[in-house]
Amino acid sequence: MPRVMLTDQDPAMPVALGRVFPNTIHRLQNRFRTHLNELYKRFEDRDFKAKFQSIIHHPLTPFEFEAAWEWMLDEFSLRDDTTLKSLHEIRKEWIPVFFKDDFCGVMVSTQRSESMNKVVKNSHVDANTPLHEFAKQM
Repeated sequence: MPRVMLTDQDPAMPVALGRVFPNTIHRLQNRFRTHLNELYKRFEDRDFKAKFQSIIHHPLTPFEFEAAWEWMLDEFSLRDDTTLKSLHEIRKEWIPVFFKDDFCGVMVSTQRSESMNKVVKNSHVDANTPLHEFAKQM
């Protein structure tokens, strides 16, 4: 049974995972790439992308993350940005500092997700298997 599963923000996934893998920790992958790419482009001359990614991946404590996030909102005048507000609301589900005790190996989140996808697809389902059939098999 997997200890941690990373998924997109499909609202059905936490419900399905809770039923099929009740002891597995569920974490989210960032699904706001389109909007973030717009911000990266808008603030390219100020290196927003590098700063944003540093805030996501490098804080050692939740307090450091929160301070850096607040700095970013002020520095780029983004307090009213709805996507960043939404991302912040679910921060404990996708910001690494909030789940660093949940070991996922030495991989970035996309590698972890692809690795889990490969295991599941090779062992339990094919491209045409509905989720409820997967749940029955497990």
